[in-house]
Amino acid sequence: MITLFIDTNVLLSFYHLTSEDIEELKKLVALVKNKEIDLIVPKQVEDEFWRNRGGKISDAMKKLREARFNASFPAFSKDYDEYNELRALLKKADKLHAELVSKIMADAKDTSLKADEIVTGLFKTANKPRFDNDDYLNAMRRVRLGNPPGKNESLGDAVNWETLLATVDKGNALYFVSEDKDYRSQLSEGVFNEFLRDEWESRKKSSLIYYSKISDFFKDCFPDIKIASQVEADLAINSLSNSGSFASTHVHIGKLDTFDQFTIAQVERLIKIPGQNNQVGWIIDDTDVHRFYAKLLDKYGGGLKDDDHDLLEELVEKGKPEPDEDDPLS
Repeated sequence: MITLFIDTNVLLSFYHLTSEDIEELKKLVALVKNKEIDLIVPKQVEDEFWRNRGGKISDAMKKLREARFNASFPAFSKDYDEYNELRALLKKADKLHAELVSKIMADAKDTSLKADEIVTGLFKTANKPRFDNDDYLNAMRRVRLGNPPGKNESLGDAVNWETLLATVDKGNALYFVSEDKDYRSQLSEGVFNEFLRDEWESRKKSSLIYYSKISDFFKDCFPDIKIASQVEADLAINSLSNSGSFASTHVHIGKLDTFDQFTIAQVERLIKIPGQNNQVGWIIDDTDVHRFYAKLLDKYGGGLKDDDHDLLEELVEKGKPEPDEDDPLS
């Protein structure tokens, strides 16, 4: 399991103008729920998020509010049919713009923006260490001594750092995502602060892997995952592959049956599992297992390589129920 810390500024960036996509947060929720990632959220991060959320949304809305859909027309343009059509379109655009702003602000006030739902879910599933007075005192000592992270006597970053030092087990690597310059090296762009890295490696006897964007973390650690549904599907396929009993196979097949879409690569993995795990292969003729693989053949058979298509076809044929001997039509 990967131990991960995401700084408040990264979570807040999803409300602002950013190249990051909301899909990144969906992927994160899926991985945390499925215990692929141990996300550590100190109380300071959660408090800071809700404290600054309103300001970030307000900043992001500023340019949208200021948008105007109007144009100056010379008098002779009124003699053309397109003039009236364009005026009507501009008037409609103004109306839609006002409705859009109103709906967004209503959702923001109700804490029901898509990002709100995801971040709230993230906080619920995360590992949230208990706030400890010792962490606070250690953070205060750190700031008074002039040691990073933090600036201008601010304790927030120092409290987060002390919480991580107290929470992460010795020997566990920490994946650290933050846009805050206080955590960066002053010598090299995109490199973690040397003082903090040395402290971490000395005290925790493990490495610290730093990213400024969560998308870069995903590219390195989960390069094959493109969308959130893929995360859950990949994990469900892994569970089927590792099934240790017929009963668990039925459970995993039931889970996989809830997905509307698989990638061809995922289908190729699914085809090979019955031959690799007899807890799946030996019950290929059970109704739910056979039905699942038959659906794969119907839906994806045409897009498979010949060898994979033949293997899937063989599995489906093998799993067909035996004809009833008492049935005169069999």
